[in-house]
Amino acid sequence: MNYLKVFILIVTLISPKNLVSQSYQPILGSSNEWYQFARWTDMDITDVWKTTTDTIIKSKLYKRVATFPPSYDVRPLEGFIREDTSTRRVYYINCYNDCDTSEILLYDFGKLPGDTVIVNHPYGSHPLKSLILDSITIDTGFTPYRMFKLYAIEDVNRFYPIIWIEGIGSLAGFENNIFEPLSSSNFFGTVLLCFFKDGVKTFRLPLSYNVYLSNYDSCVVINVGIDELILNSLKIFPNPASDIINVLSNVSGYEIENIYLTDGHGRRVLQTKQTPISISQSNFSKGLYFIDIWFTNGERVIGKILIE
Repeated sequence: MNYLKVFILIVTLISPKNLVSQSYQPILGSSNEWYQFARWTDMDITDVWKTTTDTIIKSKLYKRVATFPPSYDVRPLEGFIREDTSTRRVYYINCYNDCDTSEILLYDFGKLPGDTVIVNHPYGSHPLKSLILDSITIDTGFTPYRMFKLYAIEDVNRFYPIIWIEGIGSLAGFENNIFEPLSSSNFFGTVLLCFFKDGVKTFRLPLSYNVYLSNYDSCVVINVGIDELILNSLKIFPNPASDIINVLSNVSGYEIENIYLTDGHGRRVLQTKQTPISISQSNFSKGLYFIDIWFTNGERVIGKILIE
């Protein structure tokens, strides 16, 4: 017997499409921040997706969104996002390599249990067809959210559900709409730690969700997987800074290869190999910046610095 078909039938029977739909909870506000944790074979890292400026593209209103600081590559992942609240759909334009203004469907929260949905990953090459198996309301202690559980239909290698949360996106992180979240069963991948809308934290991943995350602050960009000796020996001073920034590393094998400075809008404003870094003659606005330090062995450290 095909148990998946039986389960689909049950879900369809108990969740008919003529049920009165709940009011929609939009994702986008004046500002949004998604704090995400990633575990790969060689490192753990957190980064932040942030919406910044409004932009009109082909007569439609989008918000620019980018990783802050730059993510796993030396460039920030970035694009434009818009939301159609009437259809409960979220669209995305990928501008990581080329910004050709062709949008993809990122999320469709207008579907009901028993429906199928076809969406694209922002950096993928083919769409994924999934079945919505369940839709429940969850309460994380901040704001009640409606959670969707999806299973990939055409990918036999997928064993764990994809989790979407209306008003947020994916539990695997902003852009990971077709992937299951990192969990104790799925040891590598990404998971959303917390979400801010209009400066207010409305979601925080419960620490009980994954024992491996119990030592992490849900909303702080961190570096792990790097020896404590390296972190303790790395010096970034003065902080706050107004004229120069010194970056010193005196551990063998951890020679500095590149230093990047990223502003509060996720824009890279400086790249250098030399220290001290002169900022007195540059057009840096006052405020908080992220300093991203890459070593010759391929590892990196991300810190915060205030420019006055």
